[in-house]
Amino acid sequence: MTQTNSILRLTMHEGVVWYGDDTHLATCSDRDIDEFILTPAFRDARLVRILGRAENCGLVEKMYKAHLIAGLDTPVKVQVGSPVMLPYQDPAALLSAMWRASIDKTGIEGYWATLNSVDYVSFALMATVYKDNRVADQALQTAKYHPAWPAVSFIWKFDPIAAIYVLTEIGDPRWFQHPVKPNRLSRLYSHMGLNLANIQFMCDSTNYSGPNINKAVHVINVWRDRETNYSDTKQPQAFLDRIEVSNKYLDRGVLASCRSLIRFVREVWMANRADDPEVEFLPEKFFNRKDEISAYKRHVKNHTLPGPN
Repeated sequence: MTQTNSILRLTMHEGVVWYGDDTHLATCSDRDIDEFILTPAFRDARLVRILGRAENCGLVEKMYKAHLIAGLDTPVKVQVGSPVMLPYQDPAALLSAMWRASIDKTGIEGYWATLNSVDYVSFALMATVYKDNRVADQALQTAKYHPAWPAVSFIWKFDPIAAIYVLTEIGDPRWFQHPVKPNRLSRLYSHMGLNLANIQFMCDSTNYSGPNINKAVHVINVWRDRETNYSDTKQPQAFLDRIEVSNKYLDRGVLASCRSLIRFVREVWMANRADDPEVEFLPEKFFNRKDEISAYKRHVKNHTLPGPN
């Protein structure tokens, strides 16, 4: 590969890297991640595209590190697409579909999200959870570097394990951006299972659930402590509990709280990953009470995000 405008398409299958480029539509490299990132096919690439599937996250992490270590004059641009955009399991069929998508300028082209150094942490976290098949100590340490961690760690009595599952299940909030109304979060809510059927099922008011129930369970577990008493709801960080109890109906109150949590996570995440330093999360525009605003500002002051290693 010699053309600097070439697109290198990658995916993992059974521990082996498959790739496609200008001369190969879909080829098994017969190499694992560590071996493939040393090949000319990878080192000569200037644009790499890959889907954000769980099995691909380790490849995203390692190839980003490889280019940082190499100190290339022209750094590679890595773009990751939503894992639901091309639902192919066969690697050859997937890479062929990715090639078709790359030449279809009116199709799913806009769903590719370019990574920066902050995004790398998100994929390092996903890779760790996928490798361990659970939230282990390494994931708990990596999560502290995540751009949305200041949001979830602000929640009163938050569950860090449930929070990590939520962050890894979102993957990248840009994947769910509405094509016409970028501030509409309906796609993200749907992906996280935040529908009334799931909430009613978890509140024991129905016997059937809706789609993505497991993701909805994780969202609720982040903030909803069944042992929370009335005095706890007065805490500034307990704003989600106040949203719940302010609603006449339990299921609708819980749903509103869950969606507020996801909106909070997304806004903090997008601000902390932004390339423009002037983009920031403004608590005055999100919270309703002055004590909530001041508490979050203190929280952020004491929780400066460390840069990725």
